[in-house]
Amino acid sequence: MDWIFFSAILGLTLLWLTLSYDIACQWKINLLERMPRLPSNMQKNFTEIVIQFGLPVWHAPGHKTDCQKENDLGLKRGVGKTDGEGIERFWSRLNPAAYSSKEMTLGHRADFIDDRIDNNNYLKNMTLGTTLQRRLVVARAECRRQIDAFEAVNDGIEKELQQDWMAEIRAWEADNTSPNPYVPRVQDCLSEAQIRLQLQREERERDTQGYAAVEGGSATAFIAAGIEIEDAQRQLLQHLKSSSLVTTSHEIRTEDLRRALLRKIDRFRQLQLIYMPGAAAVLAAAEDARGPDTSPPFPESVDLFMPSQMPQATDGSGPEGCLRGLAQIEEQQRVAQCQNSIAKLCRNLHSRRWLIAHRNSNLTGQRATTKTSKLFSSMSTESKLVVSRYRCGYRALEHLGRLASYPRLRLLRDQDIQINIDDAFQDIDARKKLARIGGRGSRPSRNMPGRSRRVMSWIWTALGSWDADDEQYLHDSMRVEWAQALARKDRWIEEVALLEEEMRRTLRYLDWRADLWRSRAEARDDAEASLASGLRAYALKTAHFSQAMRGHFGSCWAQDEAEVIGRLRSEEGHDSDAEM
Repeated sequence: MDWIFFSAILGLTLLWLTLSYDIACQWKINLLERMPRLPSNMQKNFTEIVIQFGLPVWHAPGHKTDCQKENDLGLKRGVGKTDGEGIERFWSRLNPAAYSSKEMTLGHRADFIDDRIDNNNYLKNMTLGTTLQRRLVVARAECRRQIDAFEAVNDGIEKELQQDWMAEIRAWEADNTSPNPYVPRVQDCLSEAQIRLQLQREERERDTQGYAAVEGGSATAFIAAGIEIEDAQRQLLQHLKSSSLVTTSHEIRTEDLRRALLRKIDRFRQLQLIYMPGAAAVLAAAEDARGPDTSPPFPESVDLFMPSQMPQATDGSGPEGCLRGLAQIEEQQRVAQCQNSIAKLCRNLHSRRWLIAHRNSNLTGQRATTKTSKLFSSMSTESKLVVSRYRCGYRALEHLGRLASYPRLRLLRDQDIQINIDDAFQDIDARKKLARIGGRGSRPSRNMPGRSRRVMSWIWTALGSWDADDEQYLHDSMRVEWAQALARKDRWIEEVALLEEEMRRTLRYLDWRADLWRSRAEARDDAEASLASGLRAYALKTAHFSQAMRGHFGSCWAQDEAEVIGRLRSEEGHDSDAEM
């Protein structure tokens, strides 16, 4: 890998370098110490180059939690919305060639695979016009949304705190051994990743004791994949509700999310046949019940039929049609899901408590209060997702018949989702104050509860006894919210800039390529007439092709957003899905 990496950057003048690699967390260790072993012409002076490492987004969940946070591409400056999986996506197109070419001779097979790769590159280049334009439409819309969201968060934070937190971010970017400002430092319970690691270790121990490992990965990873798909379904449903005005960029984003979700579900179904043999009959019955005239459900509405959704065996041994121990693995992951959801809900409510206090004490005027209202709306949306996630885990434990083993986990009602006991009254006090100021203030509500009727919600003690008024916890929650909002804003701003620059460079390259082939038309003055004529024709044809492609891309990208939306609706637009 060292040789490949340094060969790839040989001859390039670099100031800033981001490397995405499946095991970047391990490979980067002692990289500079290994470099002197390479030829001198391949070595680089890294005192003049800023280099940062990241994990591809779909490979990151296989790493430890601390490793994921340290190498999260979404927290790396300059990468935009790059996910690092572009080089992996092509394998899904190339893998079918393995079956059709395995009987070929070595040379024939190499030519066959080479043709497949050439075809993929050709299609990628030909569809750059639609691909880049569609991504830019989505990126601009999301960029505006994230800027508004960050401004709403930022306006509720004191300038001194902003400076302190920004200093923490810069210190962490310069040295990843510094405290990570993007993660909470007050830990409430074991994370889901830690629970999965424990389960995987237990599986490995069972394998060493004579139990046969199942092809296709681990049962823990299978259950984790199902839970992640459920999360993606909830996020997609929330995305569909997020805009009352359906724009083209919103529709494009929706279709992209649905395609990505459908691919995950297809992979899950393949593993489901291994770990849940009985699921095939349940899926077939559900398909028959749907009827031939009913349209298939959208990916966000597909039932996964996890072990907790399977019929229970009559002998009380657990869900039918599942491999031994699978229900217990889901049980432990669902418990972690519920506990982490409660912890996150409490953090969100803490953040809301801080903002209410800040608003009531400091903010006046329509502009400031409007931004705060947007922030409250955003936090409310996030809390709804967390609540939905908890209820999903709770129902799964209920169907598994295991709720009695976890008395701290209860049915989460809407009235349980309340800010710490004084928070609601801070809001009420503010409304009363406005009403007393005279004239235009809010009229006091007749339903305002008395302070003697305060009841503390069970969610504040679900993870053990803790001080809900702890200033450190509150400070920690707000720092994480602010830092993550800043990172999301910065990445989308970078994504817009990267796409616009890529469009500019694409046009410049096509101009250069057309000029290059025109200059080659008369390059062979030593060739005989027939050969020279053929070479000239080929060079001019290639130049014309580059110029025509440049004209097509330029006219497409010169359209305004309304025209782009209409054109994207009228054509399917093959997105290569490969990263540029």
